[in-house]
Amino acid sequence: MNKTFAMLGSAGYIAKRHKEAIQRIGGKIVVEYDPFLSNLQYPHHVFKWDFDYLVICSPTHTHYDYIKMGLNEGKKIICEKPAFLPWQPLIDNDDINIVLQYRFLHLERYIKNPIIVRAHMVRDKNYLKSSKMDSRQTGGLFFNLFIHTIDLALQYKCTFDGWIGTEGSQIRCVENTKNRFDLDSIPVVDLYTRMYKKIVNEDKGVKPKDIMFLRWWLERHSEIFGYGMNSVNTGITIEPKF
Repeated sequence: MNKTFAMLGSAGYIAKRHKEAIQRIGGKIVVEYDPFLSNLQYPHHVFKWDFDYLVICSPTHTHYDYIKMGLNEGKKIICEKPAFLPWQPLIDNDDINIVLQYRFLHLERYIKNPIIVRAHMVRDKNYLKSSKMDSRQTGGLFFNLFIHTIDLALQYKCTFDGWIGTEGSQIRCVENTKNRFDLDSIPVVDLYTRMYKKIVNEDKGVKPKDIMFLRWWLERHSEIFGYGMNSVNTGITIEPKF
């Protein structure tokens, strides 16, 4: 039986990945809400429809309330990262699935014995002045931009090398002593499709209990390096000492 989905934040860039992945697995989106496009007046109006999964692609600071809303209605959740901001208590419920697509990468297929995960991000001045760099809305630099690559580094016990600035070359890669694997060479929608198959067919998504160490790691290094603009143009190196 094909699964049905409701989507909150359906007009954004990230929602496109979800929509394509849902289409690929034969699912159906029965209702969408976005304040810029939707005919629905309020997000909770999506519950007038019958569906299996609530997909949350809305701005980060809304995730926590929407998760609680979905759980109260008895729905399974698929929520973009981060599901919880640093000051919000983690909701330990297996009906919540958190988008951390690199957990579905199977890195060992592409590079053996990885030692470094690099994430060098280039963002223009408009981005740095936008709400995306407001730690009160996104949780900060680590929760917003580095969460996926830090999570990958933790999985494989690699050194994390991070940087964000307005000039230079953007790099997202994994390296060993001889080779480099470009993370952007794998279409993100392929990873989302693998994720959706695991969630829908096997209930093996990333649950809140699976991110407890990652969450602590992000909080710890946010305190060391900074939550926002104080980390721009600063090299960030995190060794796998745990």
